[in-house]
Amino acid sequence: MERNHRGCCKARRDPHQIPGGEPTLRKDFRELTEVVQRSGVISSVTTNGQRMATEPRLFDYLDEAVFSLDALDSEKNGFHRGRGVLANVMRAIDHAFDRQTRVYIKMVVSTEIHDQIEPLLEFCERRGIGFHAQPVQVDWSYPDEEATALTLSDPDVRNMHLKMAEWKRAGRPLMFCAETYERTARWPDYTKFQLFGDKPSDCMAGRYYLHIEPNGDVYPCGLNVDRFSAKNILRDGLQTALKAARQHNCHAGAGASPPPAPAG
Repeated sequence: MERNHRGCCKARRDPHQIPGGEPTLRKDFRELTEVVQRSGVISSVTTNGQRMATEPRLFDYLDEAVFSLDALDSEKNGFHRGRGVLANVMRAIDHAFDRQTRVYIKMVVSTEIHDQIEPLLEFCERRGIGFHAQPVQVDWSYPDEEATALTLSDPDVRNMHLKMAEWKRAGRPLMFCAETYERTARWPDYTKFQLFGDKPSDCMAGRYYLHIEPNGDVYPCGLNVDRFSAKNILRDGLQTALKAARQHNCHAGAGASPPPAPAG
């Protein structure tokens, strides 16, 4: 693993984001982050923060932590994340700052908490935290009435992204650039997550961003898993797998973003 990370550094694959499920449930999570950081790659995790609230040693080898948090109101956040989650995330954020780990908050916006975007952004401004909000996404191949009721209308999605672009241009700590939010506001159909073409894509996915499955399969991004014939780091070799990920025909993804702009 460490050898492959060093190869990724040479190939400019940086940072390494450890996503979920909930990655901190792994017994070897701390050891994984140590290997990533020692390899010279930025060590980053997306987490619900629950285990980190009581085990601050999990931050020892983390450069960045992205916490899933949807509201500062415990009842509203609990509706999405579960009872007691808010207090634990706040404790985990304090532990992250104690260890000088960069902190970001990612909010999932539903019809139930649409009014919580700016209060959460204001909290991030006060604490020096990067912020990103994205609408609830539903796999429309398997519609569910309860889930569908939580999705924002298309005008609400567009207005939300235009507002975030406005905030970013005003210097507020949004994680991505204003152009990205404006592009998402122009997305033609929010029931489709990707747009494909007949020619090879010039998308940043596969060149500046990769999705690597636990078994070593390398994809341009998570949206491509069901359509892309992946090469495998262990079976095919690191360089072969990285080069193959560049060859895809997905020209755009709903909500897909370039590397985060610095918060602030």
